[in-house]
Amino acid sequence: MKYIISIALIIIFIIASIAQNKEKKKSESVQNQLVSLLKQGRYDEFDTQVKDAYENGHLNSFNYNYMRMNRYILCSDKKNMDRIVKEFATKNLRNIQKASVFSTALIYYVSVSDRQMCSLCNQKIQQLKGNDDMKQTASLVYRIFVEKKKDDLAIVEEKLKTSSGPSKQFYKQLMQEILNLD
Repeated sequence: MKYIISIALIIIFIIASIAQNKEKKKSESVQNQLVSLLKQGRYDEFDTQVKDAYENGHLNSFNYNYMRMNRYILCSDKKNMDRIVKEFATKNLRNIQKASVFSTALIYYVSVSDRQMCSLCNQKIQQLKGNDDMKQTASLVYRIFVEKKKDDLAIVEEKLKTSSGPSKQFYKQLMQEILNLD
């Protein structure tokens, strides 16, 4: 009898593991499809499918809102971007989630010249545990963009020399901001 119960438990465990693995693959597939829709600029389809994915359990709350945040960035939808960042600011997120949300938002708000939201993002980044490089960069942005200090010109010039891609563009924008302070 104990033997039959043991085998039944093992079979139930295996079936549950297979179902969980299948669900995980389905969720990954759905998320990849959503990212593809964003890349293609098919925002109306994205809106419908991201909501369906969330309601069907393929996206957790954080990923649902993070994907929507990226949609707002791509569409330059500042009103909804402000709303979702303020929502994130009130949620109890893990350190890595906070870092991802508020660093992305900070870069966006620098690009649209919103000093108030830059301040909020900087404040949230400074509260992170660890992430010293991110904190230094956020402080640099805050001093230049919000406090209007140009003391960091040499630091930005050095970062500009060693960066590439989106980071390089970001430091170019900071450099331009410093030069416009005169």
